[in-house]
Amino acid sequence: MQRGFLLTALATCLPMQAAAHSAIPGVAGFYWGLLHAFSVPGAILTLFALGLLIQQRLPEGQIAFWAFVIAIPVGAALSAIAGQQWPASTFLIGLAVLIGLHVALDVQLNAKVLAAIAAIAGLTCGYVSWPDPGPWNAMLLSGLGALLGSVIILTMVAGGIAALRIETGWNWLTIAVRVVGSWTCAIAILLGAAAIRG
Repeated sequence: MQRGFLLTALATCLPMQAAAHSAIPGVAGFYWGLLHAFSVPGAILTLFALGLLIQQRLPEGQIAFWAFVIAIPVGAALSAIAGQQWPASTFLIGLAVLIGLHVALDVQLNAKVLAAIAAIAGLTCGYVSWPDPGPWNAMLLSGLGALLGSVIILTMVAGGIAALRIETGWNWLTIAVRVVGSWTCAIAILLGAAAIRG
């Protein structure tokens, strides 16, 4: 009896190949899409800077958030229809510089200008998020993942800092956000210089 138990216990420790698969074909592309923004430096910097700007301008920043959410699928649709014809990744680096500079200088933008900046960021992030040509269902799942991932990143940055400010009441967060905005701007400038130098 003990020998049988011991053999069974040892057998469970043997390494074996797993034969797992996803329940929905092509869903792996969705999960990779969620992380897409991290593979495009201009996109992640723009999302981070825009999140800082939105929380800096709350409650008016809510309009900018929704402008981004509406614009990002439009940008993806343009890319799906026309293909990626222009260097949107380079444009995103410039946009990150502009937004980071606005955060660092704490520029008082009205709601319309803020919404316009967010809409441009959404269109461009959506444009670079659409995947390369392939099977339609895989492209759709990957594209949806990329769009959702961008919105999640923006929400985490803007909402996370806003929640921290409300919960803690730390007044120095205002200065910290401006400092981080200046760092984001500086990193984007370095990336742009590296891209120009080639």
